[in-house]
Amino acid sequence: MTYNEKLAFLSVTLRSFQVTDFSLDILQGISLVDLLNISLEKDKKIAFRAAWVFETIVLKNTTLLKSVLPQFLDNLKKQKNWSCLRSYTKILLFLTSKKNKEYTLQNEIEEEIIEHSFQ
Repeated sequence: MTYNEKLAFLSVTLRSFQVTDFSLDILQGISLVDLLNISLEKDKKIAFRAAWVFETIVLKNTTLLKSVLPQFLDNLKKQKNWSCLRSYTKILLFLTSKKNKEYTLQNEIEEEIIEHSFQ
């Protein structure tokens, strides 16, 4: 599936799914990396859908974050869409919570997150 086909799929098809349906299986070849890339799109609606689906999938199965955590943190610095930032923040809440037993954030990363949050 081309990048434009992935955008079209997210902008139209995902409206017919319930939140509980979201999984990598229904994304027809759209990866978590694709969702992160699409969440930086200029089209705010498509970007929001990508961020929202990303959030829903990784919070349902937090082990999936492992492979994309560096890109997620890098995207956080670039993200300007408030709707996407809301989804990103929910993931950050998990990462910095006591529920998170899987990921240890280095002090520098935590400082970057805090610094970025106050901007």
